[in-house]
Amino acid sequence: MKTSKRIALQTDATGEQQLAGFIKKFDSKNAALIRSVRKVLRKRLPTANELVYDNYNFFVIGYCSTERPSDCILSIAAGANGVGLSFYHGATLPDPHRLLLGSGNQKPLYQDRVGGDADSSRG
Repeated sequence: MKTSKRIALQTDATGEQQLAGFIKKFDSKNAALIRSVRKVLRKRLPTANELVYDNYNFFVIGYCSTERPSDCILSIAAGANGVGLSFYHGATLPDPHRLLLGSGNQKPLYQDRVGGDADSSRG
């Protein structure tokens, strides 16, 4: 009986409560950073669909024009080694100051770890 009650409580949780639970699993510094970046992106992209999913070793919050992950423009990607921004079509973005990291034809190209120290040897 306790199991079914627990499942019922989990399904009653709102999307915001579920998201808060996912974020809470990170250490306090990264959890605060995820919340902060999300707040900025929600303000910057108020009409975007916000998709939350687990992508292999990353917890991802994507900002899309539709409800399809492949239509994401920008994502917050959080993993054991930190939090970053991913531009879905990052390989095609101009990057005169060499701020983008990573490789790939279409994705992900991560920007400097959000909140981390920038490598002063670039740009």
